Amino acid sequence: MNAPLPPPTAPAEIISPAPAPAPSRCAIIAIGRAGLAVLEDLRHSGLGRGASLAISADSGALTASTAELKIALSTAAHDRLATGEEMELAALDARLPAAVRNVCLGKAFVFLLAGLGGNTGTRLIPWLVPAVKAAGARVFALVTSPFDGEGRSRRQLAEAGLQTLAEQADGVLCLPGQRTAKLLPVGVPLRECFLASVQPLAEAGRGLARLLTLPASLPIYPREVCAVLRGRSCLAFATAEATGPERAREVAEKLFAHPLLAGTAGSVRTGSVILSVTGWPEPTQDELKCLTERVERGWERAGVRVGVAADETASGTLRALLLVSSTASAGASDERSDADLSGTVSDTESMPTSEAATAHGPAGALVPDEGGRVRRKRNPPAKQEQLALEMVPRGRFEKGPPTIHKGEDLDVPTYIRRRVILTQN
Repeated sequence: MNAPLPPPTAPAEIISPAPAPAPSRCAIIAIGRAGLAVLEDLRHSGLGRGASLAISADSGALTASTAELKIALSTAAHDRLATGEEMELAALDARLPAAVRNVCLGKAFVFLLAGLGGNTGTRLIPWLVPAVKAAGARVFALVTSPFDGEGRSRRQLAEAGLQTLAEQADGVLCLPGQRTAKLLPVGVPLRECFLASVQPLAEAGRGLARLLTLPASLPIYPREVCAVLRGRSCLAFATAEATGPERAREVAEKLFAHPLLAGTAGSVRTGSVILSVTGWPEPTQDELKCLTERVERGWERAGVRVGVAADETASGTLRALLLVSSTASAGASDERSDADLSGTVSDTESMPTSEAATAHGPAGALVPDEGGRVRRKRNPPAKQEQLALEMVPRGRFEKGPPTIHKGEDLDVPTYIRRRVILTQN
């Protein structure tokens, strides 16, 4: 007698291994104390973990840094930076080229963080841009500029460094010291002013990283971001976030109340605006409409690009990044954007000599003086010209003496006697 067959068993469940988290597409290189401070803020939020390089001549700041790679510049290298001498990156420090290649390996975007005005950040960051590009990554520089009270030499050095960055980097976000001061009450110590510039720049870096790396339902492509941030066209930037059922309305209110956007809404100099919205759950159509309509009302003449992406780490938070670009060309020295180091240039304010400035130029142009500095050329004084107006005949009084009253010839037109300038249409 044959033994009964065992009952069929259910097929074993096939369990797929959990997918490994996608490697970060961004790397961070921080230069100097200001750059290291921004790096730490970014790394606390998870950005730059596993791909960060810290470079400084301050050994204490490097010791406190959590970057994976650290390079302490020697005193001799720091002194050579101060002279502004042209040299290869390896000649400054033999470890730098290999460290830059390692941190940029397999990365699509690299953020360079620095404070302009000092020797380390201002002199070194323009040398790092070509090295990062040679590794195949796009370069975005996030920098700060000196406060007004730090002296003219630091402001001029920062201006030169910013101009070099504008020519080399794929995008530049500069937080001027004068705008940082608007975020603080009167009487704040200088050290707290420096720390205050870290947070808004780090928030912008996080927003930019989300814009460039998150899978988007409504994408904004890197070339569009570069078009807004390339050169010196970036006029202002701001970030905001909110939770709850009214999160879209709250984000819109926070964006337009942001001090860094003061004076830009409705500006005729605005060329284009990028609005990047991220959150989890992903923004709804009504939320997106609320934000987009508010931005388009603020910048009616500008082209507004909108991007939407889902961020699973947001936990119910809606976040927005707003980038505002200027219509002024990046190389125009006589039309400086509000994001520049010194704002508008007055008639008496001096600046470093620029190749774009000429000794003879139109009124309002920048012209060098005897000391080698560049000043704004004053408008010529108005010239009084007599318009071709028909004179009323005096009839029988034509050959008579002029009508003199209190020493004035009343037969001369009033606009000439009183030197009133008339314009011809």
